[in-house]
Amino acid sequence: MTVVGIFVLGVILFFAWFKYTSPVNEAGREYRRNVRSYQNVEIETMDDVFERLEMLDGHFNSSTFNKVQGGEKREVTFLDIETLFGKPDQIVEDVDMNYIDTVYQYHYDDITLNIHQYFRNIDEYVIEDFEGTFYDAQSLDRLFIDTIINHQTQYNKENDQFEPIMGEDISQLIMNKKPTRKIQQSGWNTWFLNQQYYFDDGNVDYSPKEFLSFLFEDEIDERAKLRIMERRYNEAYLEKDTQEEVEKKKEALFKFTEIFEEKEANQSDEKFTIKDFSNEFGDITTMIYDFQEGAFTASWLIKEGDKWEEIRATVPITDVTSISDIHDLVELEIIDFDSQFIFGSDRPLDTYEFIGSE
Repeated sequence: MTVVGIFVLGVILFFAWFKYTSPVNEAGREYRRNVRSYQNVEIETMDDVFERLEMLDGHFNSSTFNKVQGGEKREVTFLDIETLFGKPDQIVEDVDMNYIDTVYQYHYDDITLNIHQYFRNIDEYVIEDFEGTFYDAQSLDRLFIDTIINHQTQYNKENDQFEPIMGEDISQLIMNKKPTRKIQQSGWNTWFLNQQYYFDDGNVDYSPKEFLSFLFEDEIDERAKLRIMERRYNEAYLEKDTQEEVEKKKEALFKFTEIFEEKEANQSDEKFTIKDFSNEFGDITTMIYDFQEGAFTASWLIKEGDKWEEIRATVPITDVTSISDIHDLVELEIIDFDSQFIFGSDRPLDTYEFIGSE
């Protein structure tokens, strides 16, 4: 072999080794080794289930790209899932959910593991711990208000932000109310170990539609921190706007946009409340309370066919003593608002889409 041939071979071997040692490819090989280690190993307890899910979490959140060494992320397949969890208890096909066409379900008493498949690959899982305590709309509103009052009175605010609430402290905040279901989700396009508590009426179309939910996010030390509380009103989503209502709402949106621009430029001191916006835009669709800011956002919809526009108004809570009922919120002043067109994939969390227990 000539010197040139040896040099070329050396270069080829070097780049092959360089790519082989890519963190992305190494993560894929480690994942395959982990999956094979569960071959023919039966699940005996829920600890065995969570151990396998923790391994999946690690792979979902491992390196996906290396600018220098390259590499291709190894997909999770249904064969991997069968190796880890065995044959599913139920297969739901042709589901009407975003980026999901098949759901494989594994039932462990009150816990359901939903494995979401899109085309041939597994993109995420959602595990539901169903506790079965149901709440009507009035109870959900009451819990929403009571939680805000408890938060504003029991927690300290420093530099315009409230101290964090860890997951283990939520019971006191919500007066030991039991959630209807607890959700944990992980996947390619979701936050790591995303957790959510649902309080709902038990009427499920894939997932609850009329609910109060609490969303947690993981800190660096892997402790769950309470992030937001959302009250969703299903009836407001079901009503369709007539063309006349659409035009009226668009005119109101244009009017408020101009006025708030003038307010920002100190050219107007007009004030508007939640009630003022509801008079123009109809029923509120959602209210989201931010536990860090101590403020909430109310939303309305302009439903023009399949094109929906969401109006979101920011409302600070400066005097919690003025609030004792859900109806007191409509008198609070709006300090800012915006609007955007929304689509199914724009939802902040895909936990709106899982097959929940009824």
